[in-house]
Amino acid sequence: MLENGFPLLVRAIDHDSGINGLISYRLLSPSDPYFTVDYVSGAILTKSEIDYEKVKQWSFYVQASDFGSSTLTSALPALVHVTVRDVNDVPPKFVSKNYTANLLLPTLKGSFQ
Repeated sequence: MLENGFPLLVRAIDHDSGINGLISYRLLSPSDPYFTVDYVSGAILTKSEIDYEKVKQWSFYVQASDFGSSTLTSALPALVHVTVRDVNDVPPKFVSKNYTANLLLPTLKGSFQ
């Protein structure tokens, strides 16, 4: 998932008609630190920025339920695997604060590399 990218959508179908055919979605681990699911659309959304250097992959389950008077739930939840893609967000760093070189003189222009 990339910033400002299209959301991932999970989708379930229910062949009932009317309110019995309408579907809602929820995460089975509601305290997931990184993701949430839109209750109506099934869109997987990020809760906060995800740092690739800390989290490269994440998995969770989404469950679908209908709006019938006796709510029915999907027999098997959907397992969602998210692979975080790295972006260029870490600037280069010097390994040391100071560097020392000893030159043997005379030195020709362009010979010290």
